Amino acid sequence: MLLHEIMPGSQLKSGYIIINGTDCCWHTWVENEGKRHDFGFELACKQDENFKNAHIGYLDSKPPDMEVHEDKETVDRFNGKIADFWKTAPKEFREFRTKFKRLLNK
Repeated sequence: MLLHEIMPGSQLKSGYIIINGTDCCWHTWVENEGKRHDFGFELACKQDENFKNAHIGYLDSKPPDMEVHEDKETVDRFNGKIADFWKTAPKEFREFRTKFKRLLNK
């Protein structure tokens, strides 16, 4: 969500990713000028170097034939107003966002 806020003209997207054809979860990413920016995937690769070798498929809708991992509370917060999303985000996230945006405005 933060990447979308600082990238003019971008679109915040949500959908589902399928990992190696077996695991599926709700996911968000940003699209801008025809390019997908997936910060969550980048973070996963930093935590586990082998994750960058995973085959990732992006879907707009929930696949009917797979168990989907999703946190309803997070999905509901995401689908609400951006301001409300940040108001209910964990304190560490809010503080990071504030510091990051201050750095950008210097």
